[in-house]
Amino acid sequence: INKNPVYYTSLSGFSVEYGPMDQLDVKFQISNDGINWYYWNGSLWVQTTGYDSNTVEGINTHISEFAQQFGAGNFYFKSFMISDGTGQVDLASVTVLYGTELPVTGNSNGTLIFIIYALMPIILLFLERTLPTAAASAAKSTTRKSTSS
Repeated sequence: INKNPVYYTSLSGFSVEYGPMDQLDVKFQISNDGINWYYWNGSLWVQTTGYDSNTVEGINTHISEFAQQFGAGNFYFKSFMISDGTGQVDLASVTVLYGTELPVTGNSNGTLIFIIYALMPIILLFLERTLPTAAASAAKSTTRKSTSS
């Protein structure tokens, strides 16, 4: 089990690099919380309490569906190094491709932040146009006062 999960809102790839001694097989389960573990059963991601697991190819093919099915979370993986006792399983690294996009809908905080950032250029444009006009009006009114007195 990886100890440092990554926060994701979308998942797009899963791959491994095997070390030079690898002669056997590795299978995986994945999780969005480190407590509940899932595998692809051929149709969808289902929770497992046993050793049901997938190859790296199976995880990679269906990883985007995991994020769609369960939403955002912290990505964990559990590896099962399968050996017949005559060779070593040598797993050098695991790579997950993920995104952390700010959702526009479904999360009020994200929507609020998006709206503020979206309106900021409009507010700045409004201020830019009104401030010089107000300054010019003030200058005109000062000029009028000067000329009328």
